Amino acid sequence: MKNGITMCIFMDIMGILLLFLIITDFGYKNTVKKDLSNKFFDYMVYTNLVLLVTDAIGWFSDGRVLPVYHYVNYYTNLINYAVHPIYGAVWLIYCIEKLCYKSSNMKKHIPYILAPTIIIFILTLFNYKHKGLFFISETNVYHRGEYYVIFSFLIFLYLIYSVFLIIKNLIKEKDDYEYRKNKILLVYSIFPTVGFVLQTLFYGINVVWFLSVVSLLIIYFNFQNVQITTDQLTGINNRRKFETYMNRKIYTQSEDETLFLFMIDIDNFKKINDTFGHLVGDKAIKEASELLIESIEREDFIARLGGDEFVVVGERKSEDEINEAITRIRQVVYESNHKNKRDYTLSFSIGYSCKKYDSEKNIDNMLFEADDLMYKDKKNKRTKTTENTHLSNISKKRSFYTKIN
Repeated sequence: MKNGITMCIFMDIMGILLLFLIITDFGYKNTVKKDLSNKFFDYMVYTNLVLLVTDAIGWFSDGRVLPVYHYVNYYTNLINYAVHPIYGAVWLIYCIEKLCYKSSNMKKHIPYILAPTIIIFILTLFNYKHKGLFFISETNVYHRGEYYVIFSFLIFLYLIYSVFLIIKNLIKEKDDYEYRKNKILLVYSIFPTVGFVLQTLFYGINVVWFLSVVSLLIIYFNFQNVQITTDQLTGINNRRKFETYMNRKIYTQSEDETLFLFMIDIDNFKKINDTFGHLVGDKAIKEASELLIESIEREDFIARLGGDEFVVVGERKSEDEINEAITRIRQVVYESNHKNKRDYTLSFSIGYSCKKYDSEKNIDNMLFEADDLMYKDKKNKRTKTTENTHLSNISKKRSFYTKIN
């Protein structure tokens, strides 16, 4: 039994050390401004820290005969029980925020979030007299109370409800970026859920909060990876992510699929910037990325290379389907221009490159080919615009001379 207690304390201490590394960003100064969901992530880290500290002190004082240890054992366990639902509530709020629920929809989740926490707080307030959650024996040994099952059920509700929301969102999510982001949340939920079930069924197994630390590490490193590989303006992938993805995709291409790469450039972007300013230019880039996301399949990859240049990578059965994908992009942009009132018109020049399974094309070949066709598309548009302007001028002159004569 003594070895078991030592192992529990050791796991708690290891978890505490790992959380301190997260708090200090592993020694690196993080200058990125944190959004609301990342603040809730910080709250999870700190509540998990409290749970690990109180759990370690509880295990250390359990069974020791001095009177002071009896009080330490009771009150550290009381704090531990009280903080449990806070952690669950913060986790659920974090999930709701990450799943992009509108703030108006948050209100309908409040009763579900607060109900278990309120019930457990009431149980902790009356625990000293009724010993419903737990009690400390005369020999200073911790024992679970008769209401521990209710406590476990209420905490489990947080985990189950969050998993339900994540899976529901995964099923309906069409955006690949959001889909991958939400899968991370599901992975996170697995570790504490399994740990909590084991710890509830088998007293003495102390894994739930250490596994929760492992999950927090997964989210932390995923967040750091997203920071490195995400374009800060649009929120889509950046050039670094594109190069990694494209090199891997070339070597893992399906035999019966044609790999394609679209190079996409916003037409007359310099004119938009010069006429309306850089803020409007940034807005145009954001709108362009949103239109591309709306146009492509969920399995397709999209990135901003820099400036007003984007790439889309994917696989189709034939070149006809690839041309249909280009038509789809142009159609979405056309509909957007007619639906939204802007001071400017959005349009794209698009070039593409295809690679069959047995082709020896590499990323440089495909980029060069797509880039070349994109600029030809842009040049053709400029030529047509010049011709139309010239014809319009001729028409005006004829009209003018006709009136004179």
